[in-house]
Amino acid sequence: MRRRHFFPAVLLGAAGLWSLVAGSASTPTQSHDYLNALVVDENYARGTRWIATDIKHSDKITQSDKALFIRLLEQFDSQGPVASARRLFLDQADTEFQSRTCRIDACQFDIYLNRVVTPNFVHGDLRLVQLHETSIRQPVSVSGDEITYGKRSEETRQLRYMLTERGWVLKAVETVTQMPHAPAIAQDLETPKMSGLNYYPRTAPWDKFWIKFPVEEIEQDLDSISRLGANAVRIFVQYEHFSNLDTQEDGLLKLKHFLHLCADRNIKVIVTLFDLRADYRPQNWSRDSVHLSTILNEIHAHEALLAVDLKNQPDLDFAPSGEKTVLAWLEAMMASARQTFPEVALTIGWSDPARAANLSDQVNLVSFHDYNNPKGLAARFEQLRTQVGDKPIFATEIGHSRWSLTGDKPDRQAVRLSKQFTQLQAADGVFVWTLNDFDEIGSNIVGHRPWRKAQQKNYGITERDGQWRPAANAFFKFNQTFHSTH
Repeated sequence: MRRRHFFPAVLLGAAGLWSLVAGSASTPTQSHDYLNALVVDENYARGTRWIATDIKHSDKITQSDKALFIRLLEQFDSQGPVASARRLFLDQADTEFQSRTCRIDACQFDIYLNRVVTPNFVHGDLRLVQLHETSIRQPVSVSGDEITYGKRSEETRQLRYMLTERGWVLKAVETVTQMPHAPAIAQDLETPKMSGLNYYPRTAPWDKFWIKFPVEEIEQDLDSISRLGANAVRIFVQYEHFSNLDTQEDGLLKLKHFLHLCADRNIKVIVTLFDLRADYRPQNWSRDSVHLSTILNEIHAHEALLAVDLKNQPDLDFAPSGEKTVLAWLEAMMASARQTFPEVALTIGWSDPARAANLSDQVNLVSFHDYNNPKGLAARFEQLRTQVGDKPIFATEIGHSRWSLTGDKPDRQAVRLSKQFTQLQAADGVFVWTLNDFDEIGSNIVGHRPWRKAQQKNYGITERDGQWRPAANAFFKFNQTFHSTH
């Protein structure tokens, strides 16, 4: 009797497992809740930049004095201790924010973005130093679980430091001007139709890209992308590697090298920032604006740069971090970028076209991802078009994994991509995920579930030796007509 029921039970169990796995593997954009993404603060740039001037005696100010002036200023403007220096999981962020920023039930404080200090008077005996400070000031109020973001303003202040028996002391802070901050109007990006791929080297995906940076492999991949008829790539800049002072210079040199390689092949690049970081806590915004400025300062004028994607799929962080806080962070980073680099085109890589109208009036191009059933993609696109008007729309992630419990499915991948291409002829840009399969994917990228890792390893449209899979042929065919349509 038991044996008679054993085989049906096994079948039922297998069907249940298949349902669970298939549901879990249907899309690579489920959540970011597996990211331990709040960064250690120990070796990262401060939120205030020092700009040297040639005024008399300014050369007497030592590097340690400059650091002290900045630290005293930041302590003066902060309410409560600085951000925690230990790692946190996302569900701890709100508690940590309130306990370390507000010691009482309600408090108010200011976030200073793009804060720059320059000396404008230095006494000959170095007993008095006066600094000129400019910044964008973002008021924040916290009351219980409620966080309110006030209107930003542009502020200029004079700071006076005196050398006393106790050392340097900040003696006076005087506001000279304060006016409402008016963000620059986002001009639409004027560009030919762009098609491309989201790119990591096969042997160095995600957080390994800028550490390993296999140049020969990258050059071969870029040549393959050109042969496919594509004219663009989208890449990701991991926050930790490009913010940590031990690795920042290395990352910036490699990023510029990559842009040079793309320029040599007439390939444009969308650079996605703040990757593998899901920390939107207001006390880190000043540091985030420094991170943003540091990278844009290196690449803003590069001929290969098409646009900067401020954040990959921030809507997946709405639940753990709070939608209002995520949107406020995005607006703050856009304000920070536009104040110093107004010529850089900005976008946001939303995980779904239904979310992509968020902040669409403030970006230069609208960007969305779609891993849903291809049926209805054209309708989803048109709905977005009605919401954002004539602003350029890029589908910056589409694709399909070949992985299945029953084996590799290259033909199914090609059919699905072809359906997506057909429905995106009206888009201004289309980017496939991805050129390569990947040798290894860490649990910090897609979580620990083995089927999620297997799915992500098998999105490539080319073989290990560069040969085209059926999906690559479909992409090549799409490119033959897409670039000539208007």
